[in-house]
Amino acid sequence: MIFLFFIDLFAIVYAMYGYVYDYKFIEFLKGTRFEGHWWIANIASLITTTAYTSYFAFQLGSHFWRKLILFSTIIYILVSIISYFLTDYFFTTTAPFPYVLSAFLICFAIAIYYLELLKTNRILNFKSELAIYVSFGLLIYKLAITPLFIFQRYIRVSENFEEVYGIVLDLANILLYSIIIFGFIKQIQYNSQLKKAAKA
Repeated sequence: MIFLFFIDLFAIVYAMYGYVYDYKFIEFLKGTRFEGHWWIANIASLITTTAYTSYFAFQLGSHFWRKLILFSTIIYILVSIISYFLTDYFFTTTAPFPYVLSAFLICFAIAIYYLELLKTNRILNFKSELAIYVSFGLLIYKLAITPLFIFQRYIRVSENFEEVYGIVLDLANILLYSIIIFGFIKQIQYNSQLKKAAKA
């Protein structure tokens, strides 16, 4: 999770650095396709989707569902890379097909995780599962951002929409990471309670 946070942070800092400092010290990027931040955002989307779906796959006890999710993730990676090569989106904007596909894949992995959670005794201690908090944050994030992302393609002329999209994206990121941090704190508390109970 920390790795994913730093990927997002790097993409934001890179974009801001180029805008504010006009690529000082990295002038060789200026005027190239790597001048924009979209290539980092597309790579980050690919990495984060792979990490999240793999994370939920390894939360599962069922080998069938784990293999299906991991296989779907590999297909997603291949389709995304092909999409990047066939279109010019990789350097100009967030690639639409891989982004929407990633939203469906993450939601599918979370749905399978929830189904397995309901079928096992793990549901009794759901508050101690970090994955439940990660899933809540991701679902809220994907449900808030994906529709706006889809409409962004059609409302490029409106500056108001771009402003709203930016605000919603910032708030969704803050909410996602806040929920994940809360989940880490709850898991640490639960683990310390288990240690105290074991010593008693």
